[in-house]
Amino acid sequence: MSATDRRHALAVQHYEAAEELLEYAKPELALANYRQAAEALEGLADPPLEARCWTRAGAVALDLGDVAAARAHLADAVAVERAAGRDRELTATLALAAAAHRRAGAPGEAAAALRESLEIGERLGDDLVIGAMAGELGELELNRGAVAEARGLLERAVGAFGRAGRVDAQASAAMTLGDVARASGDVAAAENAYREALHVFGHARDPIGNARALASLGHLSRDAGKLGDAEQLYDASLSMASFVGDREGIACAVQNLGNLAASRGDLPLARDQYESALELYEELDDAQAIAGLRVNLANLLATEGQLEGALGAYEAAIGALERVRAARAVVDVRCLIGQLEARLGRLDRAEAAFREARRQADALGYRPAQARLGVNLAAIGYARGDIQAGVAGFGAGAADLERLDRPADAATTWLVAADALLAAGRDDDASDAVARARALLGGDAEGQREQLDCDWLAARVAFSRAPSTETREDLLALADRLTLGGREADALSARLAVIDRALAPELDQPLADAVTRAALALEVGPLAMDAESAALALEASPTDADVARARAIVASAAEAGLALLRLRAERRLAQVLARAGRDAEAAAVRDAALARARSMGAVAEAARLGEGAA
Repeated sequence: MSATDRRHALAVQHYEAAEELLEYAKPELALANYRQAAEALEGLADPPLEARCWTRAGAVALDLGDVAAARAHLADAVAVERAAGRDRELTATLALAAAAHRRAGAPGEAAAALRESLEIGERLGDDLVIGAMAGELGELELNRGAVAEARGLLERAVGAFGRAGRVDAQASAAMTLGDVARASGDVAAAENAYREALHVFGHARDPIGNARALASLGHLSRDAGKLGDAEQLYDASLSMASFVGDREGIACAVQNLGNLAASRGDLPLARDQYESALELYEELDDAQAIAGLRVNLANLLATEGQLEGALGAYEAAIGALERVRAARAVVDVRCLIGQLEARLGRLDRAEAAFREARRQADALGYRPAQARLGVNLAAIGYARGDIQAGVAGFGAGAADLERLDRPADAATTWLVAADALLAAGRDDDASDAVARARALLGGDAEGQREQLDCDWLAARVAFSRAPSTETREDLLALADRLTLGGREADALSARLAVIDRALAPELDQPLADAVTRAALALEVGPLAMDAESAALALEASPTDADVARARAIVASAAEAGLALLRLRAERRLAQVLARAGRDAEAAAVRDAALARARSMGAVAEAARLGEGAA
């Protein structure tokens, strides 16, 4: 036997040993034997076996979570099959290589592999290959945010699978088409696609497909504020995935239940669900899912008022999401960064984040994000003192979101509009905005974060219309509910609204001191300034140091461009000066603030300043 024949025989032995080791559930040993077989076959003119060994090595490495080794071995298999002109086999190897690239967070390389496979399938006239590759490419483009391109590819996939008589694969492609419709705001088309897929998966006895379809229908229910329906669908999805041991499906379902818990304000449960899902995705080495879950955990920090911590987590997530080319998710996280910068009083940085997100959303045709960003930019103008522009922008944004069938987003925007309407002195319109938000949330809104927000705004409207002991206690009770929901920053804002009216000074002074300490602990600058200013205004005999501090807060608010906060701080400075016996200075501050409030359209604040003058 020649040396070449001996090498070939040794390679065959390693290959057969690897196959047997796999049957005995010893994948690490199998992987070593596949590698040895492939290395022995180099240059022996047996490309079918050499390619098969590298492909099997890559598949086993991927199953073991060694993504780098999988990519290397599959690249070797692709090179061998290209050189040998084994086009039909090459299509499958390229698809497996694409899966490894996606697991590694390299969607550009995944797309290149899929496109090469699709071109080969078209050249061969193989509808199964065309359908599979167009479907995977469509899903990749959807994740990247290229909605129009994704729709075209998925329509090709559905058609190809239909011609090939593969109804199960056709259903999977229809599922992704449903995702495209949902991303575009076409809720009816999305529901039709998901229900058709559920029907086909059921007939095909495909539990993994069933779990996916149930989860997708759950997303639509959650988008519509129907949390009870969403919970039933997510639970069914989890049961189905657990029954067949689908770890990715289990992780997805647990994450969905975490999202639902967050919507209901149950932050401890949401965190537990997210951490459980994160552990599963880390075992699966799914870079995009890991990045998404880290965003969800950052959302919880933001809800709890830990804004700087959340901001750092969002900025870290942006990098990870950009690496996997998850363009729509990048837009969403940039929106969140802008919102936190605004809450921290850094309006220029907030506006820059929103404008960059808007540029990306426009390029992607990401319509729900475009509508939300219009609202965010209106909020910047409102914070800077353009009250009427804020009212108009919020109303227009809410109407756009309603047209896009995004009721939860629209409801949140109507609540923001209610806050602006209160500032504009339009209490009746503010009450109508709260009612509209409640109507959008529907009968299943109980327990939602947005429902608590409705109650909060309703209590504020009632207190603004008729400040009294009763409405004061109602607003304080609402603040306690916010605290129980883990929303301490929002709870402090509610208590601050009570303090600002000073209906019960003997009770409000210790409350103001407590709110100031808590706001300083949260390190939310605007909230801390607002609280300290309100506490100073309650001092019966302010010192020169109190006057100096009240002036410093006015200056800080002015420097930050926080026009409404500046007005409140100036009104309180006038109170501090008057109580310190410096009436002329108090009048000068009050008159200047009153003129500014009128020019801004801040009717409610102008009325308060007028009361002080009287």
